[in-house]
Amino acid sequence: MKIVDVTICPGYDVAKEVTGLALEKGVKIAPHGCQELQLPLAAAIPHGIFLEYYPVAVDPLRAEMFLPRMAPDNDGYVTVPDRPGVGFELNMDLLNRYKIG
Repeated sequence: MKIVDVTICPGYDVAKEVTGLALEKGVKIAPHGCQELQLPLAAAIPHGIFLEYYPVAVDPLRAEMFLPRMAPDNDGYVTVPDRPGVGFELNMDLLNRYKIG
C-alpha cells in the first residue's frame, strides 16, 4: 500500500498525477492526512482502498474545524459533499475564537 497526501503534494493536480501513475502500476492508494481535503481525491480514484479518518475523540477542536462536519455512518462510510470546491468550509467562528492579534 502506498500513501498519497494532498497536503504534501503541491495540489490536487499533482496528487491526481501521482494516483494515475499508481493506477498504471497496479498500486492501491490510501489518501490520508486532513480527511476533509483528502475526501475528494479518495472519491475520484478507482484504486483507493480507504480514507484515513480521525474521530472526534482524537482532537475535538479539529473535528469542528470544517463545516459540514464529516462523520462516518454505521458502516464506516462518509458521504462526499455536493458543494463546490472540496465540499467543506472553514468554521470561521471556531478559528476566530483562537485568533491571535
